[in-house]
Amino acid sequence: RRIPLGIDLDELDGENVSPGKPGETVLCVGNIERRKRHEDAIRAVAALSDEFPQLRLEIVGRVHQADYHKELKGLIDALGLSERVRLLGVRDDVLQLMRQASAVMLCSESEAFGWVIVEAMAVGTPVIASAVDGPRMIIQGGENGLLVPVGDVDGYAEALRRILTRPEVAKALAEEGRRTVEQRFSARAMVKQIAALYRELVR
Repeated sequence: RRIPLGIDLDELDGENVSPGKPGETVLCVGNIERRKRHEDAIRAVAALSDEFPQLRLEIVGRVHQADYHKELKGLIDALGLSERVRLLGVRDDVLQLMRQASAVMLCSESEAFGWVIVEAMAVGTPVIASAVDGPRMIIQGGENGLLVPVGDVDGYAEALRRILTRPEVAKALAEEGRRTVEQRFSARAMVKQIAALYRELVR
């Protein structure tokens, strides 16, 4: 049985951070490597650029594949998105960036779990993720997040459009995401799961 490491919500909620989501910003958090498929997020933002003139994308992550990093920069330039998409590298304020984002996107072609999803849910930001094993362990599609088939740029764009144009949907996803973390992925939930496992083992 897998019991995920729990997130300390008391510590998280006690951080001194600036509130609010000041604009239409999408955040991707993940190493710069091909399996993360950051290009899908870039293309989704490009597809929505006319409809949402203020839409921005920020990508946070360590460069693991320099050639892929170069390809992403080339794609950004080719699509005319140099003013909209930023590759931020490694940051120590990821949770703050998540809080300020309209949505967090994870487009990976494979994920064993998806800690980024849990963190985004914990700070109350809607999540869009690829429908692979890790995210599917966390997200019940349409309830606490939105799942999209791997590589489906139109699907990512439509999911993002839904969040940006329907505040009630964004609010419901954020609230249910936070509830998911409280019930399944918080430090308190982890302690309860471990205690339950011990009780089973000693029967």
